Parts: sequence; structure tokens; C-alpha cells
Amino acid sequence: MEETYRQAAKDEVLLEKCVLCGRTVPVRRDSHITGRRYYVEGAGQLCARCFYELYHD
Repeated sequence: MEETYRQAAKDEVLLEKCVLCGRTVPVRRDSHITGRRYYVEGAGQLCARCFYELYHD
């Protein structure tokens, strides 16, 4: 059980966080920006909610 928690924590470190709200985004940090959704050049990675709040309201 403890190993499961360690693996989950390790996996989360490999994921991006939204630059506005800090939520973990299901995008690996080592993925290229051209393949990412909700990435804003010059700002960084956004979660879907923040992206839509900024660009669709």
C-alpha cells in the first residue's frame, strides 16, 4: 500500500500544473508544447477550466 502512494506521488511530480490555479493537469512535463492542449505560449500550461474562462467568456 505504501508503495502505491509513493508511485502516485512520483507520477504527480511528472505532471504539469496550471499556471493560474495550480491544479494538476494530465500533461507530462517532458511533453513537447506542440502536442499539448490548453498551452499558451509565453504564459504556460493551463487547465481546461482556466483556459475556457480566459478565452470563451
